[in-house]
Amino acid sequence: NALTPRERSKADQILKEVRQTLPTEMVKSLPQTFKIKFKNIPATKERERLGVAEMFFNRIVLNEKFLSSSADSKLFNELNFKKALAHELAHFYDQANVATRRLKPLVSYCEGRPAYEGQRPSELCEALKRKSKTISDDPEFKALACWVDSASGTERVSSFTRRLPNPYAASAPHETFPVFFESYLFEPDFACRMPAVNAYLNDHFGIKNSANCDSQMSWYLPGEPKPYRTISRDRIWAIDYFWASEGAAGESRFGHSMLRLVVCASDRTPGPDCYKDFNDHIILSFGASSENFDFG
Repeated sequence: NALTPRERSKADQILKEVRQTLPTEMVKSLPQTFKIKFKNIPATKERERLGVAEMFFNRIVLNEKFLSSSADSKLFNELNFKKALAHELAHFYDQANVATRRLKPLVSYCEGRPAYEGQRPSELCEALKRKSKTISDDPEFKALACWVDSASGTERVSSFTRRLPNPYAASAPHETFPVFFESYLFEPDFACRMPAVNAYLNDHFGIKNSANCDSQMSWYLPGEPKPYRTISRDRIWAIDYFWASEGAAGESRFGHSMLRLVVCASDRTPGPDCYKDFNDHIILSFGASSENFDFG
């Protein structure tokens, strides 16, 4: 159906704002023209469907509720309109399998390795050989997004979703980048919530997206008289990784790993001497969860 003047004006304004926000490097690799269509997209049992990328037709279909004045304003608002469009554009960019500046040397290295009989290529080279998407198949991005390749396919190795901008990012490997990308463009705190992914996208697109993050961090430290503690990020001098090898005791048979936050005393200027402030350091560790205590 043809859009009314009001609907067309709203759509044109959103399209213009999203276009101005897209990274230049991304725009260069997108099709020069797109068809944008608005129609009713039935919801699934799990969620409303805001948009669909139809690659074959160079077309993006967006939910017509974005143009309706009677739709749920908590979901079908201007911010989500922009994010839905950016999400679908990210699918097109991902599908293009752009040869990025950062990966070209690695691809050349893998292609130039001599194929000795019986020698398997490295895991990295095998992953790059299978790569068919710009970002979703990038080994570094997959590691950041907690996706790993296995004999049965690509699996997510983390069940933690609270820090994700949207749990839908964990639904499939090819949905992770579009969800991250829409938040990267339009959520000011993305750089604070996912700093490693933000740094990756900054490097990929050659831009600098940053945020003024809250300087205070809260921790829950079980077993202490006052388990909740708040400290300033500025007091964290370093983060160390510790590996404790297996021991003779039953609870130590498999070893253990942990992180140490080297927190400076409140009266010390941050620096290497913060390693002396043992009482302020914080150890972060995962506790074992097992219902089978038969170690025989």
